[in-house]
Amino acid sequence: MSGRLYIFSKVTLVFIFLVVVAGGVVRMTGSGMGCPDWPKCFGQYIPPTCSCELPDDYKEAYLEKRKKKVLSFAKMLDGIGMESQAEKLRNDKSVLVAEEFNVANTWTEYVNRLIGVLAGIFIFVQGVWTLFSRKFWVCGKRLIALSIGLGFVTVFQAWMGAMVVATNITPWVLTTHMLLALLMIAMQLQIIKDAKPETPKLLDKGTQLLLLGALILTCIEVIFGTQVRQQVDIALHHADRNQVMDKLPEIFEIHRTFAIGIVLLNVAIFMRLKRRKNSSKASRVVLIIIASEALLGIGMSYLGIPAFMQPMHLVLACLLFAVQFGMLIQLNIAKLEYNSSSLGEK
Repeated sequence: MSGRLYIFSKVTLVFIFLVVVAGGVVRMTGSGMGCPDWPKCFGQYIPPTCSCELPDDYKEAYLEKRKKKVLSFAKMLDGIGMESQAEKLRNDKSVLVAEEFNVANTWTEYVNRLIGVLAGIFIFVQGVWTLFSRKFWVCGKRLIALSIGLGFVTVFQAWMGAMVVATNITPWVLTTHMLLALLMIAMQLQIIKDAKPETPKLLDKGTQLLLLGALILTCIEVIFGTQVRQQVDIALHHADRNQVMDKLPEIFEIHRTFAIGIVLLNVAIFMRLKRRKNSSKASRVVLIIIASEALLGIGMSYLGIPAFMQPMHLVLACLLFAVQFGMLIQLNIAKLEYNSSSLGEK
């Protein structure tokens, strides 16, 4: 039973990553507002292929619906103590800017939502599987809790997706949406590990703390990355891609500085593991991903931020987080017994 769940949980992780890839493509093509409503698209389960299929007043109708959602969202933010963000939403006129119907954008966003639904189905089945398995109630209660918890996070993530649409891709809402995706990846990786427990490798606490620090830095870098991406989108309204780099604010320099810190810290982790003869393939994979990210970053800087590189940069960042988190949960929090082998010989 656990073997089959192990395979199923890996497939589920693939679908979660496909959602991230699809979201990156949506951002690359500017299709985020291709469907002005959610969960339907233009009020239909299968979206239109021509503006002639829409009523003449469709812009006004969907703007009114969006306005109600924004006001409801702002009211909720007031209730949890985020009054300043709520006030900004109420006063942000760009939130209520209507976009022209574009069939390519509409169907790109629609495919993104379909992939999200498929991922949700896999997560739901996984939760039901663990919940009704007697074996896991005996020895895998954390697995059950994570599977059910991931289902709730997925529902919340879907709702946040609706808020991204309703607020016309407001930066902090988009950042929250991205961080929830990383949380889903982390939870799914732990589910995979619990579905097929393996003998953990012993690791000294110092290296474990370095791994944790590298993971935190990666999360912070992702946050900065979403902010830089938003600034790129704003700059593209006033300049060509070749001129965007000169118009980015200080957040880009912070993003680049953090990248240097991530490189140095992960190299230190790799050297430490190698020196202690406990090097893993994952630590090498981390360095390969970081090198690829660096090349993409340089390419975007010197090639005028080609659109196709942006989702690649995002997906690699999520992959880096996944590999780092995987290392953290695979390597046991324990001090190495350096003299164990010599004691055995004696």
